[in-house]
Amino acid sequence: QQLLNLIQFLSESPACQATLKESHKTDLLKKLVTSAQQKQQQLPFLLWQATLNEKEYRSFWKTSNIDTKYPETLPPKQSEALEDLFQFNRSVLENTETSVALEETLGTLRHGDGGQLLSAYIYLHNKLEVANQLLEQALKKPFCYPENPHPKVNILKNTINKFFIPEIQRLSNDLNQRLEKIMPKVQQLEELQPNREHPAFKAWRIERNHIFKLARKATKKHVLIINKLYVQCALKPGKQAD
Repeated sequence: QQLLNLIQFLSESPACQATLKESHKTDLLKKLVTSAQQKQQQLPFLLWQATLNEKEYRSFWKTSNIDTKYPETLPPKQSEALEDLFQFNRSVLENTETSVALEETLGTLRHGDGGQLLSAYIYLHNKLEVANQLLEQALKKPFCYPENPHPKVNILKNTINKFFIPEIQRLSNDLNQRLEKIMPKVQQLEELQPNREHPAFKAWRIERNHIFKLARKATKKHVLIINKLYVQCALKPGKQAD
């Protein structure tokens, strides 16, 4: 509300200054000009505080317990709200009019799934880290010899077909699609005022982005290791060992 009041003050200030000038109220005009200049200087910081450092955007990124249906079920209009918030911020910084309703936009983001997305990636990364360590150990032994396949190679193949492909790979693909839909909008919003963000917010943002990269890297590594096992055991996807 403080931000909206300040924006309204700045929008009405030029007309008030013109009226005071015509009325030759010099002292009051000087006070108004000084106040407008001060508030204009305060505006970028207050804008960042009210949009990215308030409870609504924090709620958007609040991590929680894993929802087994995520991201099959998603809150509505999150991508649009992120875009609207960016447009609002840019309009304020450029002193142009905007039709974005700030309170409604923040209210939509309050119930957003950024935290769910982050939690799901953490879950995915932790699962794949354990799986990758086990698979790397199997590769080192080695697990198969071309002339003597491991007797449990079909168990390995069935585990991959029943667990990795329908569950982990599906989850990874779904999360990647969601990430690619909302993160470009998140980044353009957060990068609009990089010099205004609090150091703690910057540190958290860097860590959040690092988690996304680690999880995606772990998925690619998992696929690579599985392919190495297939080659080692003379297997192809869909082919059973003799």
